Order: sequence, then C-alpha cells, then structure tokens
Amino acid sequence: MISHCPGAVRSAPCRLLVPLYWLLGLLTGISFFVGTCFPVKPNHKSRKELKAISSSPVPSVSGLVVVIPAFIRSRSEARVLRSAVEVVLRSKTFVIVVDDYSPFKFSLPSDANTTIIRHKFNLGPAGARNTGIMKALQMGASSIALTDSDCVPTPQWAVKHAQLQQECPGLWAGRTVAKAADVISVYHERTGTLSPFASEKGVFYAPTCNLSISRVVASKLLFDTSFPSPAFEDVTYCCRARELGHEVKLCPKAVVKHAFDNSVTGLMKQFWKYGRGFPLAYTKDPSIGDWLSHSYPVWSARGGDGSLD
Repeated sequence: MISHCPGAVRSAPCRLLVPLYWLLGLLTGISFFVGTCFPVKPNHKSRKELKAISSSPVPSVSGLVVVIPAFIRSRSEARVLRSAVEVVLRSKTFVIVVDDYSPFKFSLPSDANTTIIRHKFNLGPAGARNTGIMKALQMGASSIALTDSDCVPTPQWAVKHAQLQQECPGLWAGRTVAKAADVISVYHERTGTLSPFASEKGVFYAPTCNLSISRVVASKLLFDTSFPSPAFEDVTYCCRARELGHEVKLCPKAVVKHAFDNSVTGLMKQFWKYGRGFPLAYTKDPSIGDWLSHSYPVWSARGGDGSLD
C-alpha cells in the first residue's frame, strides 16, 4: 500500500493500460499518504454491551459458524448482504450477522440457521466481529469464518474453511476476487488490495473478508476495538496471532467475491481510510511498517503464481 504505484504498473494486464495503472497507483499512494496525516482517534466505547450479548441464550451448534459484521447504509448494500447469507445457508452453515447500528434497517431470510445481533450504538467492525465471535463460542462452534457485508461467498466457501479447520485448526485465509469486471474492480483484484500479504518470512496478514479461525485461536484472541473503522484491525490481529504461535495458512479454493466501489473517488477513499488507520497500527506495533515495505500480495498479477484464474 505504501509504494503502490510500481506494483500497480507491473499488474497492468496490457501495455495500453500501463498509463492508467500508473495514474491509479499514484492516486492510491497519495491517498494513503494524505490519510496518514489525519489518523483515526482510538475508539474508547464501552464493551458492556458485548458482555450483555455474550450472556444471552443461544442454540447449540457444532462445526463452523460464519460471522458477518454489517453497517448497512442503502438498499443495494442490504441486497448484497442478503445474497451472502443465502449462499452460506445453502451449505447448511449457521450464520451470525452483527448489525453495527446500521442507518438503514434491513431484514434477512427467515431461517433456523440465522441470527441477527443488533448493536445499540456503533462499535466499528472490530467490535462487531468480537460480538459475533463471542456468540459463536458460546454456541459451541469449533471454528469461525469471517467475511464482510459487501462480499458474496462462492457456494463451497464455508465448506472449504470447515474442512481445513477440521484437518488443521488455526488461521486460514481464502482468496478474494472482484465481484464486477469494471476497470476499478479489476484494478483492485490485479493489485491484490484484499489479498493476503506475505514475504520470505511467511504470510504477514490476511483480510478479514475471507478468514477463518479455530476455537482455540478465537478463545485466546479478539480484535482490537480501539480501531474505529475497517483499516489495519485485521493486520494487528494477524500480527498478534503470530506472536501466539498461530501462522496464517492459505486456501486459494475458499473464494469470496467482493463488491468494490467502482469509482475513482471510491478507490481513493478506500486507501485514504487505510492511511488513516496506519498510524494507530504503527503505535501498537512498529514492525508493521517494515513488514508492509517487504511484503507483497499473494494473489495478484505480481504475487503468488501470478495468475488470475
């Protein structure tokens, strides 16, 4: 993210698009830098609500549970969330949706394998995930798969994560691709915006839009709720997991499709948010800066096997 321009150019699908990818890479780099000049303020909201939620009655569930934090602002966002839930339910997997005080009221398909937890105030994605994780643990889940409300998993996504967690419990990162085929969405996919990042030392982190964690990991580690927005809370989580001896492993067959904002302003805003979250992450772990400068996106046109199959 910090030096996005050269990588963006190397990811251009053809020479004709090199100037465009130069421009987009430059815009994302500038947006990130400007964002660091306006760092987010740590979230100090109370966790009493989380404790109250975790003590409420729940059904008993074995196996994997999917947790989706949601901050829904429009009818179109509600449709994407509904599609995601419907896909997961087809694999007979229990779904917990945490409504993080959404400004747009939404409903979900009536199903015995679905529950909605509604926050009375906004805690941010880290706090919303913690609510879902604690609820899943209380239900007896052996593992938890995380995705976002702007993602639609492929039909076997939950099944793949469940199989991997059963075979080798820990942290597993799937592959995230663009839901649409417009220029900006393809740019995100080819540059690996939501790809796990790795170096010669191993996988650095994986985005929480496609990550599963075992019960052991979830019992020892929750997300840092001081992050008020979706930026770097996943990075610090994976770094803390590594410190506890839990390495992120990769599963390219666990695929979700992400609905990117396909406007240039949306692209810039996304990297601006990343920039705003970076200073807070750096104060918690200064090694994050070094990791980012020496890592690369695993699944992109310039990382991993270099393919976009």
